[in-house]
Amino acid sequence: MIIFFFLGILLTIIGWFFDKASNFSWLIKLISHDAYLGLNALDFLAENVNGMVCPEHPGFKAILSYWPQLSSKTSVRFIRRGPAFLKFSSQVGTGFALVAYDAEQKQIESGWEETEARKFFRSKLDIRLFRYGAVIFFIGILVALVSWLLEFMKR
Repeated sequence: MIIFFFLGILLTIIGWFFDKASNFSWLIKLISHDAYLGLNALDFLAENVNGMVCPEHPGFKAILSYWPQLSSKTSVRFIRRGPAFLKFSSQVGTGFALVAYDAEQKQIESGWEETEARKFFRSKLDIRLFRYGAVIFFIGILVALVSWLLEFMKR
């Protein structure tokens, strides 16, 4: 029973720190695969000025499926980054817009800023990490409590 008690304590500790797991890419990929793919595609576009995300790219579907106000998702053949811009708000920063193109290389839609897309995928990931962490935390408490109660009842 003492082993189950310590297992419960260990699960509680893992659950407590689970929302800090965003530094472990293998865990992000396991927990929220579409957020992982979307963030990787955004990283690719941020690093490659002339890069494009086409249907063969793993993050293409993730970005396309969550793109707000994109009317013709079926006709999108690739996504590129638009021109960079300087953003003035409470914090000055740079960014770029995601631009969708059709087979004739005509611009279909732009307007989803990279920072907004990144925030979307980040929040999706954070919600999943919090949920999994809370479940693991409370399972750990439950296991430790049950094992302690069983040990207490034996005496």
